[in-house]
Amino acid sequence: PAVRIAVASPPPSASSSSSAALGKVNPELLADRSYVLAAVKVSGNALAKAAPILTEDREFVLQAIRQNAGALSHAPASFRDDRLFVLEALSSCGAALEFASHALRADRELVLAAVRSDPRSLEHASEALRNDRSFVLEAVAESGCAL
Repeated sequence: PAVRIAVASPPPSASSSSSAALGKVNPELLADRSYVLAAVKVSGNALAKAAPILTEDREFVLQAIRQNAGALSHAPASFRDDRLFVLEALSSCGAALEFASHALRADRELVLAAVRSDPRSLEHASEALRNDRSFVLEAVAESGCAL
């Protein structure tokens, strides 16, 4: 006869479905900084399940974005539209530009900061900036990989 071994569910850091896993845990863990950050490292979507005490904490959300740019998509709209917050996020994770507000994706300085960090982020700039020849040349001067 076959032997069956029961295996405990892996922690969010070991699971590709960390966001779903967070929905099934003790609610107290959703307020645990290290637990949620481990899940965010695997999937930025995990921030959507975090307790409000964490998602409203500016420093925690920045830390989450540094782990996974996709976390910005689940940050409060006030953060995604806060120029200083987004600039700080982009300095370490240019890919987060994709989740900034539309208005900020049209901000030359912010987009250039994103390109410095991650040249591929140019694709998330506003259409107006992507069609602005002088801006694109400036972005390419920052990083030749921006094209």
